[in-house]
Amino acid sequence: MYLGLFFAAVGGSDFIGDSLRSSKEISAGWQNNWNLIFREPSGLYQSLNYFATMIAVGAFLFFIVVWAREMMTSGLLPAFDRLMWVILVMLLLWNNGFWLARLTFGIHEIIEDQSQNVLSIQMGQLKMSDALQDVVLTADAQNTIRALYGECQAKTGQAQIDCFNKVTDQAQSIIEQYEKGWGKGTLNGLRRWFDSVLKIREDLKKRAGEPEAIANIDPFVLLHAGIIATTDTAQQAAARQMLKGWQWAFANLIEASLLLTALTGPVAIAGSLLPIGTRPIWAWLTGLFSLGMAKLYYNIVVGLIATVIVNAQVQNESDFGFVVLLSVLAPVLSVALAAGGGLAVYRGLSNGVLQIISTGWQVARQAAGIALKL
Repeated sequence: MYLGLFFAAVGGSDFIGDSLRSSKEISAGWQNNWNLIFREPSGLYQSLNYFATMIAVGAFLFFIVVWAREMMTSGLLPAFDRLMWVILVMLLLWNNGFWLARLTFGIHEIIEDQSQNVLSIQMGQLKMSDALQDVVLTADAQNTIRALYGECQAKTGQAQIDCFNKVTDQAQSIIEQYEKGWGKGTLNGLRRWFDSVLKIREDLKKRAGEPEAIANIDPFVLLHAGIIATTDTAQQAAARQMLKGWQWAFANLIEASLLLTALTGPVAIAGSLLPIGTRPIWAWLTGLFSLGMAKLYYNIVVGLIATVIVNAQVQNESDFGFVVLLSVLAPVLSVALAAGGGLAVYRGLSNGVLQIISTGWQVARQAAGIALKL
C-alpha cells in the first residue's frame, strides 16, 4: 500500500527527504516479505503447507467414504464432481504448495497494480497522484516552515523583521529541497503559498523607509491576513501527530491483514475437501478480494478529494481536514465499502463462476455417457 505508507511517512520527521525515503522503504519492506514467502516458498509457508497437508489427508478419508457412497447409489459420473476438488487440492498443495504460492503472489500483484493504477487516472488536466502529492507535501512543508516563523513571534520591531527575512530565506531553501526531491512543477500549491510570503517581504522592504515603519509593521499580522497563520498550538500539534499515527497504523494493518490472509491459503485449500456446505476456498478468496477492494477504495477516495482541493486551490484551508480524512474517514469508508458493495460484487461473480463450472461438468458427464454407450 505504497500510497497509504507515503501519507503515513510524510510529516513524521523534520528532516527534508525523510518522508520520501521512509515511504519507499516501508513499501519495499512489505513487498520483500511477499517475495521471501511466496516467490520462493519459505520455511514459514512450507510449515503451513505441511499442516494443510495433514488436514487434507484427514479430509480425504471423509471424501473417500462420501464418494464411495455416491458411486454405489448414483454411479461413477454423478460422483465425479467431488473428484474435481481432490485433483485441485493435490495440484495446489503439491511440491510444498508451489502452485498455490504462485497463485497467491499473482493475486497480490494484481491487487497492488490496480490500487496504484487508479492514481494514474487523469481528472481533467490533473492526475490524482499529482494532486495527492501537491496537497500532502504542501501541508508538510507549511508545518515545517511555520515552526521556523514561530521563533520570531517573541521579537518586536526591527529584530522581528530581521528574523522574518532570515526565516524566509530558510523557507526558500526548504521549498527548493522539496521540489528537488519530489519534482519541480508538481507542488504548485506550495509554490503559490510561498509566493504570497515573498510578496509580504517585498511590502516590508517598500515600507521600511517610512516614518515609524519599524514600530508599526508586524509581519505576522500580514501573514495571518494573507496565506499562513501562526504556528500550531501544542494541542493541535499533538492531535495532528496522533492522526498521522492512526493513518500509519491503518496502512500497516491492512498490509499485515492481507499477508496473513494469504498465508492461510493452504489450510483453506485443504479444508475444501471436507464435506461441508461452503468450501473454505471461497471464504479465503473473499478475504483477499475484500482487503484488495479496501485498498482500492481508499486510494480512490483520497485521490478524488485531493483533486477537488487542488482544482479549487484550497490547500491551505483544507490542511487539518485532509489529515482527518486520511486518518479516520477514508479508512472507515473504504473498509465499509469493501465489506458491503465490494463483497456483494464478488459473491455475484463467484456464483457466476460456480454456475459455469457446474454447467461445464454437466456437459462433460453427458459427453462421457454418450461415449460409453458408443
